[in-house]
Amino acid sequence: MMHLLFNAWLLLITSLAFLFLILPGSCLLAACSPLIPKARYADLTRRAVKVFGRLILALPYPFIRIKYRDRFPAYAKGACVFVCNHRSSSDAFLMARLSFDGIQVFKRWVLRIPLLGFMAQRAGYLCVTDLSPEDLMEQALSVLRKGQAIVFFPEGTRSGDRQMNVFYSAAFRLAMQAQTPIVPLCIAGTERIPRRGSLWMEPGVILLHKLKEWTPEQYNGWSAFALKNRIRDAMSAELAVMDKELESC
Repeated sequence: MMHLLFNAWLLLITSLAFLFLILPGSCLLAACSPLIPKARYADLTRRAVKVFGRLILALPYPFIRIKYRDRFPAYAKGACVFVCNHRSSSDAFLMARLSFDGIQVFKRWVLRIPLLGFMAQRAGYLCVTDLSPEDLMEQALSVLRKGQAIVFFPEGTRSGDRQMNVFYSAAFRLAMQAQTPIVPLCIAGTERIPRRGSLWMEPGVILLHKLKEWTPEQYNGWSAFALKNRIRDAMSAELAVMDKELESC
């Protein structure tokens, strides 16, 4: 009964936020698009996505709490490749907690979500299912050359549990070609917020840890296969600690 009330309350406040804040803000931004240069408009849209994302993350508090830990805050902001494990459809929203913008690589199903798909396109996010590997690499390199960060979920699809799938190599080949740092992001707790195939939310704690970057000086001379597996091993070790912490929450 409590879960039913929680989900009803969450649906209500999310709907109100959408109707009175997110939708009007998006319409205003869209109306201004003819007056703003394309690159500037994409930047403004990404900032709006971050603001809306942080609002969505704040609404379920204190029933759903998000704990972000920057394990190595000395990292300089700029061009880099973020790689995240992927347990739930809610993982992408957690990128709003980062202190700087990242252009996300996403799949086509996101475009079917009302308003979110529209804003993802206008923000300059990259749809991996609409691009050939060559075009994806070219556009992602362009992002990095502009000094921006790009966010990959190298598993390709969410696992739905605490297991981590095998990583694809695209993100790591990109970083090696651009000679940019790779920054791992570990996400734990989203595997049931919501569970795969469901919109049912459960109270709980979500942990988001940013790990130490892997620099070109560290990985030059390695193959993309070796690099992705070493980073996956480091993330797996961190996730084991995070899952253990969640058990005591």
